[in-house]
Amino acid sequence: MDINKIKNDAAHSWNAYKKSDPVMVRKSFQMKDVVYRKSSPGRELWHTEFSFDYDFYALIIAAVLVLIAFCAFAHRIKKKLCHVGKRRK
Repeated sequence: MDINKIKNDAAHSWNAYKKSDPVMVRKSFQMKDVVYRKSSPGRELWHTEFSFDYDFYALIIAAVLVLIAFCAFAHRIKKKLCHVGKRRK
């Protein structure tokens, strides 16, 4: 196979995907800390709030999960092969 054809096909696939309506994931995170005295829990001394939202492609999540699973599988296979090799010696 020609490497330029593969590059062109990959570029065409990526451009076609970018123009489509991809599946997105919106992640929201909120955290609130309230400081109060034990003897008077109804009265706040102070509080802090932290929150953020972001969007990312679901395809990226799936790719990362597959990569992590593959690395874990490869690590297990490597450990088993090394262990079998040590027994033979």
